Amino acid sequence: MKNRLMNCRGLVVLLMFCFQSSFPTVGPGGELPENQSPPAPQPRAPFIAPKPATQPPLLAAVVTSPAESADQPVKTGTLRGRLIFDGTPPPPQPLIAANLAQSDRADLRYYASLNLRDESVVVSPTGGLRDVLITVHDANFPTPPPTDKTLPHPPAEIIYENGNFAPRLLATDVGRTLLLRNNDRYATNFRLQGQENDINVMLLPGKSLVVPLKPEKRDLPILVNSSVYPWAKSYLYVGNHPLAAITDASGDFELTGLPPGEWTFRVWHPHFGYLNMPHWPKGQFRVKIAVGGNDLEAVKVAPPPPPPVAPAQEREARS
Repeated sequence: MKNRLMNCRGLVVLLMFCFQSSFPTVGPGGELPENQSPPAPQPRAPFIAPKPATQPPLLAAVVTSPAESADQPVKTGTLRGRLIFDGTPPPPQPLIAANLAQSDRADLRYYASLNLRDESVVVSPTGGLRDVLITVHDANFPTPPPTDKTLPHPPAEIIYENGNFAPRLLATDVGRTLLLRNNDRYATNFRLQGQENDINVMLLPGKSLVVPLKPEKRDLPILVNSSVYPWAKSYLYVGNHPLAAITDASGDFELTGLPPGEWTFRVWHPHFGYLNMPHWPKGQFRVKIAVGGNDLEAVKVAPPPPPPVAPAQEREARS
């Protein structure tokens, strides 16, 4: 026991000596001895400034005088603009194969006789690009409530007629219902392929159905198509609020009810997806909204380049 105590004392003395030797000896006045230099300063990690968050370019808008009255003062802004297709639009292709005109099925022969054309890219004679969705895509945007369900509102509509769904692109919000209606002579199914709005219903000619809508997790339009007639397609955007716009046949759009401020918007097309261009990274742009009208100059949008074509040998290997 005595030997263990002696060993412990020796270990304590050794640790104290090592601990003291790692620090400089300081005199009574706080000075260092002449033969002892101060410890070298420890190197500090260099300061790296955080990269500023990149934002889409700010587009200039011409502000027009708000039309207000004493009874109803205007407190929001309206964004208006026109999207022009920059380039030669693709010619419309037949939507149905010509050999279906000799099909044994009467419905396929009927639809083949309609000479339906693909409306993936619709450009007006003046260059306006139809069916472009414009939505607010800003984390700081004060999100308004959805359409009030307690008030009477007409439902949004998707109609099957003349062998296709219409409209090609529809924007609504979770506060409204959706009316599915078959105005054609043949039965078809309406297949909504959303994560939350997953609906598949068969409707006979002249029949309709009203369905409720749920908010989608992804802020993207969902595909509406038919398993009976696979060429029939439409797209449905279900937002959390009613602030969304779609370009018309002239390429014009109008987005109303915007609060004043500088906001980021995003543009999407059913065929091209997000319109990613040098002046619109990730299909986004920013505009400072003032109370009243905010008119953008006509914006030229170019289609994205086609994906690279794999060499013939690689295509054969994949097949």
